[in-house]
Amino acid sequence: MSLLVPPMPQMSLPSILSGSVNAPTHCVLTGDSSTCSGCTRAQRICSKNTRNAEDVTQIFKNQEVFRKSPLVEVMGDWLGDGLATQRDIAKHANVRRLLNPAFRQDYIRGLSPVFSEVGEHLAESMLQLGEHDIQDLAMRATLDIIGLTGFRYGFGCLDLATGKRSEPVTIDANGKQLDVAKLFDQLVSGMGNQIAFASVSPRQEWIPGFKEYKDAIADLDKESSGL
Repeated sequence: MSLLVPPMPQMSLPSILSGSVNAPTHCVLTGDSSTCSGCTRAQRICSKNTRNAEDVTQIFKNQEVFRKSPLVEVMGDWLGDGLATQRDIAKHANVRRLLNPAFRQDYIRGLSPVFSEVGEHLAESMLQLGEHDIQDLAMRATLDIIGLTGFRYGFGCLDLATGKRSEPVTIDANGKQLDVAKLFDQLVSGMGNQIAFASVSPRQEWIPGFKEYKDAIADLDKESSGL
């Protein structure tokens, strides 16, 4: 997971979390992000990664210290003011409480056959195609899972990549036919670019893929309003 470490003068993570977080980094120990290559000077924030289970547990337990990055706000155009973009701790807790029933363990277990089916299909597609962009196939597998679990409909995006399907799945948005896989790709890649370039680009519209990202959001909004 990725975490944001706010500058804290002469204060180490172990002293804050009773020694439970391992290997504090330079900017955490000194509170000085000016010499850290991973820091955004304008925001005075340093992003670090950890896979240590104990560290992750402590991070989740200390939301006041480890807050969500302001960069998540760039996802608001697409995802709105929801769980993924909410930085206010109290509001996040309320939204999560409302959504918890949708993620009951028995319900998630019921989706396992779909996950297994698409996972096996993904593996078969990789073997069939040989050298191929894994990000493209992973995106297609994700779309197939969303279609089968959320809409009870097979988008067949993996089949499109392997040639088992010749025509993409499209949806009608006010008379405009939208390619589902292409739309999703524009949203995900556009959002990724927004996050990656947010700290270095003075204007959003200068970020690569910005227009396509906004167009995809507009198309999705039109489709949603017609449901």
